[in-house]
Amino acid sequence: MPFDGSAYDDRLTRQLKYIASHFLGTDEPFSYRIPLRRGKNDKLYAWEPEESLLFANPAGFIGSYERLNSIDGFSVLPGRTRNFSYVTFALPGPDKYTARMRCDFFNCHINGKVPDMPFSRYPSDITMGFKSLGMSRLRAEFETNPLKDFNVQTALAKLKEKYNEHLPTAIKNLQPRHVFARGVMGAQRAGFEGVHKLKDGIHKHVVWYPGSNDACNTARPDFAPIVNFEGEPFMIAGQRFEMELEAKKVFSNVRMSDDDCARIIEASLDELWPQVQTAYADAPVLGSDDPRTYWNKTQQALENVRSSISAYPPANKIKPSQCSPTQLTQLFNGDARYPKLPNPKDIHIFAGMPVGSLELLG
Repeated sequence: MPFDGSAYDDRLTRQLKYIASHFLGTDEPFSYRIPLRRGKNDKLYAWEPEESLLFANPAGFIGSYERLNSIDGFSVLPGRTRNFSYVTFALPGPDKYTARMRCDFFNCHINGKVPDMPFSRYPSDITMGFKSLGMSRLRAEFETNPLKDFNVQTALAKLKEKYNEHLPTAIKNLQPRHVFARGVMGAQRAGFEGVHKLKDGIHKHVVWYPGSNDACNTARPDFAPIVNFEGEPFMIAGQRFEMELEAKKVFSNVRMSDDDCARIIEASLDELWPQVQTAYADAPVLGSDDPRTYWNKTQQALENVRSSISAYPPANKIKPSQCSPTQLTQLFNGDARYPKLPNPKDIHIFAGMPVGSLELLG
């Protein structure tokens, strides 16, 4: 059975409320989830207010928590970690959107004995989602609640039910029979919890940022070898190492409208992100000339496969449900060109979280 993270969530909620109450000077702070944004034609859309840094290699994770804690007003909550592996199936999406189906694998243990490979974990939280292309903090995101299986028709029906008239027409009109995997990505996620305290005139706010250090491999969905320019066959098509912060909730000492809440989130990111970039100035951060900095994870899964030279015919009509756990494990094991991905616990050690303090969820 899937790992039950409700106890972790309850403790985290109490801790966040305590931090907010202390900073805001009230026992009952106002609490706001991420509001919908208003886009073209006055339509509302769900957005994903986040920023991220991409690294050339895993060395970018080293000292991550010390770097983040050096930022004015920001702190990483010690010991609060949310760790899991996940597999993303990159699907052909409608114009201006990437499409994906994702399956999480939570670790079976919370005593520090973290299994390395997904096949020793419980799969949970199968979702289907669509995101705007690129890495803009204003990008739209539409995602289902957890699904029981990889049934695309059910997933699209749930999306229509959840977002109703706010779901873009291009997504509404997508036909299940046209949805097949074109690329696949395996990710080891070392999640952490952060908070940012900021002032807005006489008012104060606390923004909760679940963050993560992610190590990823990409491959063809049929896991056939890819032949690169040197003519050597490799299964892994590319890698990605990323630190991201995504705003999830705002606590405040004042009642706010949705527009006010969105403005505070953007103000927090505007204040926070230049300091993050400064804190990582000596890390192996990818430059703006690297195309990966313009791709979200699903895009990279597609682009790595598309840009590779292969002696094998293109993957055709492969559905996520056809991939076995043993096949998916190859994503994490790597190959001769790209080594095995570090597991979440190892990433936390790189990042500087004391091992004895880790409260592992998953």
